[in-house]
Amino acid sequence: MKKLILTSAVLAAFVGANAQEAASGSGVAYKPTSGALAVELGLSGGLWNTATDLSSSGNAFPAMLKVRYFLSDNLAVRASFNFSSNSRTDKAYKLDVDGKETSDVGTQKVSASFYGFNLGVEKHFAGTERLSTYIGADLSLGAAGASLKEEKYTGGNYSENNSRKVKGSSVFGVAKSTDNASRGGFGFGLRAVTGADYYIAKKLYLGAEAGWGFFSFKNSKIKTETTVPSGVNSSTTTTVENKSDGGTFSLKPQVVASVRIGFIF
Repeated sequence: MKKLILTSAVLAAFVGANAQEAASGSGVAYKPTSGALAVELGLSGGLWNTATDLSSSGNAFPAMLKVRYFLSDNLAVRASFNFSSNSRTDKAYKLDVDGKETSDVGTQKVSASFYGFNLGVEKHFAGTERLSTYIGADLSLGAAGASLKEEKYTGGNYSENNSRKVKGSSVFGVAKSTDNASRGGFGFGLRAVTGADYYIAKKLYLGAEAGWGFFSFKNSKIKTETTVPSGVNSSTTTTVENKSDGGTFSLKPQVVASVRIGFIF
């Protein structure tokens, strides 16, 4: 809701400023022409949070940085990129006979990563000296990675000689929280967009954009290696590999970016 209000306020400012300029006319060429390169970043969530869900486990399809190249005065190609990675480590200490923690520790590490790439095209309309409206489309591709590694750790407790490695998921065995729990996989989508850029100065603009499209995400297979004690000073490791258990699909409108700031080179 805050993003929608902010976007509406920005667009209202565009209209007001545009009306004043149309009456006076500055004669200055603010908007890009053929061969111009634009680089954008998001504000107030903006390109860091496009609200494009790839899976029910919380994977998102954000774009950290977007570039445009103008093939002509009113036609541009666009590409955006993203990489994110995070992890969390939980510890469980071995207890002595009195119930006090020793220096021997078991750990559980949950990791997740995301790579995203969008490629699209924009058709810009005449607008005014400072205001440029456009329509366009994006093809989106993304890959998510997830893993879980436990050493001397089971169910939130210290566990001598027990270990587990999971590739493709960090959902299973998360004892203290599910903040980082996610699934690995691959996603793609196609989105129609419409937006507006307002040039507050030569080679500097603010913009807002909204879109509608479909997005699909397929979970990756899961490989699990588990080591458990099998006798005195010995252990046994078993490996289980599970095929993809499905994915998600969505078709919906969305605010692609609340506010964007861009620079022309």
